[in-house]
Amino acid sequence: MKWKTVLAIFVVVVVYLVIGGLVFSALEQPFESSQKNTIILEKSEFLQNHSCVTREQLDKLIQHAIDAVSAGVSPIGETSNNSSYWDLGSAFFFAGTVITTIGYGNIAPSTEGGKIFCILYALFGIPLFGFLLAGIGDQLGTIFVKSIAKVEKVLRHKQISQTKIRVISTILFILAGCIVFVTIPAVIFKHIEKWTALEAIYFVVITLTTVGIGDYVAGGNRTIPYKDWYKPLVWFWILVGLAYFAAVLSMIGDWLRVISKKTKEEVEEIKAHAAEWKANVRAEFRETRRRLSVEIHDKLQRAATIRSMERRRLGLEQRAHSLDMLSPEKRAMFASLDTNRFKTSSQESIDSKLNNLRLKAEQYDKHEQTSSDDNLFNRFGSVTKLAKRNKNKDLKKNIPEDIRKIYDTFGCNPMDAEKKEEEGENECNTSLSNLPEYPESPKLENGSIPIQTKEKESKQLLEEKDQQTSP
Repeated sequence: MKWKTVLAIFVVVVVYLVIGGLVFSALEQPFESSQKNTIILEKSEFLQNHSCVTREQLDKLIQHAIDAVSAGVSPIGETSNNSSYWDLGSAFFFAGTVITTIGYGNIAPSTEGGKIFCILYALFGIPLFGFLLAGIGDQLGTIFVKSIAKVEKVLRHKQISQTKIRVISTILFILAGCIVFVTIPAVIFKHIEKWTALEAIYFVVITLTTVGIGDYVAGGNRTIPYKDWYKPLVWFWILVGLAYFAAVLSMIGDWLRVISKKTKEEVEEIKAHAAEWKANVRAEFRETRRRLSVEIHDKLQRAATIRSMERRRLGLEQRAHSLDMLSPEKRAMFASLDTNRFKTSSQESIDSKLNNLRLKAEQYDKHEQTSSDDNLFNRFGSVTKLAKRNKNKDLKKNIPEDIRKIYDTFGCNPMDAEKKEEEGENECNTSLSNLPEYPESPKLENGSIPIQTKEKESKQLLEEKDQQTSP
């Protein structure tokens, strides 16, 4: 048992004791006060009527009477005619109250030897009586279990549940024991001891529960016939009654253990159901959350798709608008790029896609260089100018001396013109320095313009320019 459980039980016991104390105080204190007032009045009346007796003498007489009662001597009547409290029957009954731990307290040893012997007798007698009580309780339990089994057989034919049968059998067992060990002895004590029904039941219950207050004790009436056999019979009744109560408590304990075991099983089953329900709720919650996340993801994906389509449409419109502003050659080049852009299948690897994109970018750059009419015209125009200048230079070298003198007389220096032509020649060389890179560039794939075709077009353009510039 855990300390928390022990502490809880201790608190319950203390509260129970406090409640009992309050109730007993409320019920018994008024009677105690009335008895005090009664004894004071009687003592004062006795002293007034007997002036020869002092208060100290009266108190001393009362104290002797109390000591006699504690020693087992009744101060009422002629004590010499009454039987002793320590005869064999009374002493046997006293020894029985010692080993049964009842201890009524109506009689007690007064001598030192009697007190020492009572201590040793209790130390060895109480365990011995405990073994005897356990054996009798087992036998009574066996008898009552067999009786209960017979009752269960009778009740089983009536299609009653096992729990109800056990409860009914236990109740019948307790009722039978109460009739045998409580009701019948109470009736006997009422007639023999001249007690009331309440006093007889009070004595039986206080005795069988081993409380033993001692205010009511069997055998106190001196006029009982067969007094020597009466008290030993009362002690045997106490023995069997205690065994019965022990069997009842044992059976109730077993029944409570069974109930607690079933309760634990039911609690475990409830916990298992609760855990299963919790797991199901969690699974449903996760499934619902997954579905919601999937739906939200789908909606976001649709929104992103719609947005990308709108952006693509806007981009295509802007691109179409920009293509309208281009020349037909550039427009054809962009169309060829668009047709070749999506030729890559989904089965190609990432490296091949990157290489194709790189080649297409180079192709786009080369096409842009070759498709520019203005650049070609400027480049090839510079070539024709270079050829013309070379031709004029050769002609100038062949000019006669007399014509050169005429140039000098008119202020036209052919050397200055020749320097200007050399500067133009240098510019032409610088403009043509980039031209060889184009025909020497590597051959492109995927629809690029071949190098031979470019050379033919360049030669044709040079011939056309020479024809136009020739006189």
